[in-house]
Amino acid sequence: MEKPELMLYLKNCFILTLFICALCFISCNKTDLEAGTLEINQSWELDSDFSLFYRDAALYQDTYLVWGLDINENPLLIAYDIANKELAWLFDFSNISGWGTKLNIVDNYLVVKENNKGITVIDLDFQQTTAAIRFASDFPNQEVSDTPVSVEENKIFFTVTDPVAYKSRLLAINLPSGNVTEEFVYQSDDFMIPKITSPSFFENNDNEINSLVTIQLKRTDLSVARTSATVLLSLDEGYNTNWLDTIDFENGTHPIKWLPIVSGSFMAVTFIDELLVYNVNTGNNLLQLKLPKASGSKLRLKDGSIFYAQGQSRSMQKLDITNGSPMWALGSTPAPAEFGDILIKSNQIVYVRESFGNLTVIDNQSGFKYNVLNQFPDGTANPNYSDSQQVYVSHQADRLVGFTLEEK
Repeated sequence: MEKPELMLYLKNCFILTLFICALCFISCNKTDLEAGTLEINQSWELDSDFSLFYRDAALYQDTYLVWGLDINENPLLIAYDIANKELAWLFDFSNISGWGTKLNIVDNYLVVKENNKGITVIDLDFQQTTAAIRFASDFPNQEVSDTPVSVEENKIFFTVTDPVAYKSRLLAINLPSGNVTEEFVYQSDDFMIPKITSPSFFENNDNEINSLVTIQLKRTDLSVARTSATVLLSLDEGYNTNWLDTIDFENGTHPIKWLPIVSGSFMAVTFIDELLVYNVNTGNNLLQLKLPKASGSKLRLKDGSIFYAQGQSRSMQKLDITNGSPMWALGSTPAPAEFGDILIKSNQIVYVRESFGNLTVIDNQSGFKYNVLNQFPDGTANPNYSDSQQVYVSHQADRLVGFTLEEK
């Protein structure tokens, strides 16, 4: 075979191979492979006299915490004792902020943040309010970051921005006193309004607690070509700069919803359509990967892997953090809605897609989806898992349910 003919032959073989791979990829994304069959075995149920909200609940020891309304539609935090299968206590949220938002458990405290209203901290052992911050009255004329709160060493962190002074402050609620202290101030000297996220904390090579924040800078003069910049900043224990990296320049601004996530020496963050991975100690950018519709997607970092939701259907992927290569991808199994969390166990990933939905279970290693039998009529909320009771716990609009997942 002459050389030109050989080259044409190899080229055609290469194109054919690509075409076959593309067909295989499309086929795999249309039909997710099954890992096997599981059956939901209900262990118990507990009827509720309240209307329970579909948002994720939380477990504190053997207490299941869930949002609900009474017959007069008063907003309540409802606590159920799952060991004794009974109502434990109620907490009235009529005059404080945070009802219906994500439940964050910090030691023996519940922390809830309502972005446009305030932060409430409740001592779960004594069922009393430790802190109740109202942004409008406590921080007038300040803009509050809409990123989640973060926690470290009995402190709950959030940030506020003074747009007139071009200044952003990192504040901490100290537990158990509830006093608020100023930890870090970022002052822009370029007539740009800074907005800092809450910090993500990690332990450096010297066993010192360091942190990562994302800062979005916005120009007041919109005639300038680049009206904003987004910077990733690493801070030491005294909140001095270790390293920084400019993630992006752009015209206009893009909301930052999620904090950087850290595991060991790796950290990952999404911004617009990029997934970025860094070495937290050196600041070296290890990975910068284009992914469609990355913004607004949740990341979970565990055991050297990134669990990632992307696209309009928020399909699930698991990526190798060292190189960004997909370990598996599920194209027709959407991830939870924005409010939901995924429960990552060593061998399985468990969640519902939205509101009260059917249970989705994925094999953590292969990415294959289980066929789940005996689903609850009308669905359930995202489940928690009780190690002490060895049972999944979830709820419907009018009851709690405890169940196990058994191989068929």
